[in-house]
Amino acid sequence: MQYDPDWFKTSGGGTPSSSVGAEAYDAIKDMMIEEGWAVFSPTGGIYDSANDTGYSMFVCRLANDLLNVYVDGNRLSFGSGEYKIYRSNNGIFTITFGTEVMQNLEVGEHTITLEFGNTEAVETVVTVK
Repeated sequence: MQYDPDWFKTSGGGTPSSSVGAEAYDAIKDMMIEEGWAVFSPTGGIYDSANDTGYSMFVCRLANDLLNVYVDGNRLSFGSGEYKIYRSNNGIFTITFGTEVMQNLEVGEHTITLEFGNTEAVETVVTVK
């Protein structure tokens, strides 16, 4: 991924990882579009609280359209580190959730809602075990 200083100025950002190349992101985006997925979790939608390695998801939307992120109807705060956004140049972005947010979820299924401007919200489920 490439760092876009203008994006991070407006979003409150972070530092993107350089560990995933452009080809990998293109393949992920193509797979998401082909399967009709708006959201793809590298862990298959499962968060293992016993082996906390964090939780992230790829989203096949433009990051600058994202207005709010909710977990079970509770709005998360971007600036407090409850979630971060990393944007790639090829149209997908990664949302990573803070450890405290994930560790406070009870075992079971939880709904993550992504609210976008001018489009329908996207809902996905994370299973905490």
